[in-house]
Amino acid sequence: RSLNSQAFLLYSELPSNTVEFVDTLPGTASSLTYRVAAKRLNKVSKYSDSMNVSMASDTIVMRNGSFAGCGFTFMDPGGLDQYPTNTDMVTTFYPPDNQSKVSITFSRFRLAEDYSDYFVVYDGNSINAPGVSWSRGTQIPPSYTSTAADGSLTFRLISNSNLIDSGWVATISCVR
Repeated sequence: RSLNSQAFLLYSELPSNTVEFVDTLPGTASSLTYRVAAKRLNKVSKYSDSMNVSMASDTIVMRNGSFAGCGFTFMDPGGLDQYPTNTDMVTTFYPPDNQSKVSITFSRFRLAEDYSDYFVVYDGNSINAPGVSWSRGTQIPPSYTSTAADGSLTFRLISNSNLIDSGWVATISCVR
């Protein structure tokens, strides 16, 4: 897979006779380019011609700011790549109406193995709201639904200058 149609990274090895593949890690670009090669034992075929695929617009890559709505894929600030070093970033999600509450469910989570970076979930619209989840390492955090009066959740990533990893993929949804 490639973000720029030039520098390709191995993304996945699939079983023989696979006819369909769903990419669950959207990128930060508006489209991705894929190539395919066959592998048997230690031999790899030539790569196929490139295929460009447009991205859906419902992916939010973490950045300082706030968003209203539900049904988003929420990724670390690195998107497809590793999240950056020396980061202190805060993102808040608000529900679309005052009857809903924002909820987060993680499908992937990998922060630095030395446990020096951490991800915090706050039950409200700022880092002054109660912290309800502090996550480090590679264990997938539990799902959480806001109990704040405005239904919001705030997320903070703090990374140092040492090790980094691939970050996270989560779904932001709303419940009534």
